[in-house]
Amino acid sequence: QTLLVEDLELQIATKAPPTGFGALLNRIPFLGGSDEVYPFSPVALAKDVVRLTRHYEANGFPLAAVDYAVALDTAANRVDVTFLIEEGPPLLIDEVMFAGPGQSDVATVLAPDLREPWAEFTRRVALRSGQRLDEGGRLRLRTQTVSWLRNRGYAFADAGAEVFPDSTGLRADVRVKVNVGPRATIGDVTVLGAESLDEGVVLREIPLRPGDLFDASALAEGQREVFGLGLFELALVDVAE
Repeated sequence: QTLLVEDLELQIATKAPPTGFGALLNRIPFLGGSDEVYPFSPVALAKDVVRLTRHYEANGFPLAAVDYAVALDTAANRVDVTFLIEEGPPLLIDEVMFAGPGQSDVATVLAPDLREPWAEFTRRVALRSGQRLDEGGRLRLRTQTVSWLRNRGYAFADAGAEVFPDSTGLRADVRVKVNVGPRATIGDVTVLGAESLDEGVVLREIPLRPGDLFDASALAEGQREVFGLGLFELALVDVAE
């Protein structure tokens, strides 16, 4: 009802031979055809059930039930396999909270000028109360948090999202544990590997100078600009601790 069939097919090892035009191409060797066979394996099918169940759990359906039906055509010695899925109720978010070390308020360790912007950020994060909680949402929440901090001087910020389900297993609080770290400014900007080119040509593409606050998005922009010069096969930007 919710997840795409195309995504479910990626989770399973049991495959059917192509049909229609795909079956025709499969019979023509010079068009990429092959003699591939599609054996039926009860063991693989049982593993598929486990994989599909875990996929549903990861996507916010903790009570999903997956089964299968197999219909045998004895004349052709072939089987049709149907996966039967009851996705069940979703796992919904009750509250999204942010906490620093020791459950401290993250705002207290931020620079004063960032406390109001931080409050605004936490009001518009990727996950909100009432939404289905899945692993993708947790990853987006972590990525949003780390990016916000690293774009405002906290070069070594990190975060992780923990889930606290209630007794029903269908509602959960999400707590983002944030390690802000020190606010950093740019020291030296060094160019390595551009021996045949004046380093000033590279440095002028980097929108950061010594003394500026660290900004991960500006570094990424600089990397794109350096690569866009068309003079290098590879352009990397790294932070020296």
